[in-house]
Amino acid sequence: MNWLISLLATVIVLISSWMYGNKSRRAPMLALVGYLVWIYYVIEYNQWPLLIPTTLNMVIQLRNLIKMRGELT
Repeated sequence: MNWLISLLATVIVLISSWMYGNKSRRAPMLALVGYLVWIYYVIEYNQWPLLIPTTLNMVIQLRNLIKMRGELT
């Protein structure tokens, strides 16, 4: 089951990257959802070393959401 959750989170983040390429407004929001799934995975399966890169990526996505708010269509 844990591989399924990590696969789901990875697919969500990859789709958001695709959406960034299409300049979608929803890309940062979708990425944040993906990272929330990663945080669930970290907590549920005690994968604590993954918390650092996941948190840093969430901060980047929040920054993108704020900074690029007017640029994305």
